[in-house]
Amino acid sequence: MNTLIIHAHQCRSPSQRGLDMVMTALMWAVYLYLAREALLFVAMLAEWLVNPEGAWLLHRFAAILPTLVLYAQIAVVNALVLFAWAYANQLRFQSRERRHGLTQVDAPELARFHHVPEHDIAQWLEARRLVIHHDENGNLTHVETGVSGPRDFASVA
Repeated sequence: MNTLIIHAHQCRSPSQRGLDMVMTALMWAVYLYLAREALLFVAMLAEWLVNPEGAWLLHRFAAILPTLVLYAQIAVVNALVLFAWAYANQLRFQSRERRHGLTQVDAPELARFHHVPEHDIAQWLEARRLVIHHDENGNLTHVETGVSGPRDFASVA
């Protein structure tokens, strides 16, 4: 069953989930601590927009403006570097296909790999439903095609 990790609470022990919650709360606390001046500035600016008489306190929080400008400059430089990198890679690999599909496996090769007759592989390829069971070493134990009962391969391997 393919579930999102956030919904897969049964996969983690209560202590692991508790550690996740503690670490998440800690990271939020660190983030809010580091952003407190910016948050206070935004709150004071909102207060000033609603009540202009409190503007005398605004100069206290205007000291954060150079830091905010620096953050914006870093974000712009970071974006420019990423765009330049993407463009350089586009120029570098424009005529070459770097991704290759997997080679197709034919029925005789698959039969040799699993130590089964080619006839069985052909039947498996035609089956509407195919369930292949493996042991702990990856060897075939039995196969269910939905047409007939399971066939045991433990003696073949």
